[in-house]
Amino acid sequence: MLKKFIVPFSLVIGLMGTSVSAQESDFVVNEIQQTISQGEQTGLEVFIPEVSLKTVQSTLSKWTKSNKGKYIASKKSEEIFQDNVMLTDVSDNTVDMYTYLSPENGGVKLKTFVDLGGAFLSSASHPEAFQAMGKELEDFARNMLIAKVNTDISNEEKALKKLQSDLKSLESQNDKFHKDIAKNQDNIQKQELAMKQNELDQKSKEEQINIQQQIVLETRAKRNSMSSTLDDASKKLLDGQVKTEEKSLKKFQDQLKKLKSQYSSSAKSIQNSKTIISQRERDITKNESDHETKLKQIEIQNKIIDAVNTKKSEIK
Repeated sequence: MLKKFIVPFSLVIGLMGTSVSAQESDFVVNEIQQTISQGEQTGLEVFIPEVSLKTVQSTLSKWTKSNKGKYIASKKSEEIFQDNVMLTDVSDNTVDMYTYLSPENGGVKLKTFVDLGGAFLSSASHPEAFQAMGKELEDFARNMLIAKVNTDISNEEKALKKLQSDLKSLESQNDKFHKDIAKNQDNIQKQELAMKQNELDQKSKEEQINIQQQIVLETRAKRNSMSSTLDDASKKLLDGQVKTEEKSLKKFQDQLKKLKSQYSSSAKSIQNSKTIISQRERDITKNESDHETKLKQIEIQNKIIDAVNTKKSEIK
């Protein structure tokens, strides 16, 4: 058996309502014996924590090709054949590898059997080559874990940016809520002043209407009293005067009606502004609560990122 390659690390997991945990990962490269397609042979195994079977398969294929070999896998067999792999620290010639991958304990166990060309690699027969192959597996496992942690860091940093963006949106909303309140408070003051002026205008218009009603009555009475003594031209002139005064009365009455409508609109506008202010005050209360929550989430997310970075720095 090769020596153990120990990599300690700690990671904050699910701080949002989940307990913080720490774990230790050992890269242990063991010598094994197992029956494969080439009979019972000696090989090596290593456990790669926190990775998926699909990811290891893809990475192993790339590793094989980077070492000039051919990666051959079949759905009909668990065995992966790596043909003519060039590992200069293991052998001067190319080697064939028979590899098995299996999910285990949240990671993947990799078993490989190396054919040097007529003999399979073993610690007894090939101590230096066997040690070199163990180092290859150790590096492979370590690099996979580092890649996984780098992905974790990237994902957690994206999550942090999303939280920071959410915080910025909350701050923008809070500013908008305060502006809405100020805008509606200004509107209330404006409408209250308009209503006071409107009341004065209504009173003045009512007085004007009263006077005009009297003028209309007097003009009509004049026309009625003199109609029998006037010629047609004079009667027509008096009728015109009556219509003119009646039109003025109708105009004043319409103006009063408009003033009353404006007064009602101002009162309704004030009520709408008060409703909006009440809603925005509730929105601000919720926004400030959400803001505090988001700040805590960002604080926790920063701790998560620090923990994942620490984990990466501790991989040996």
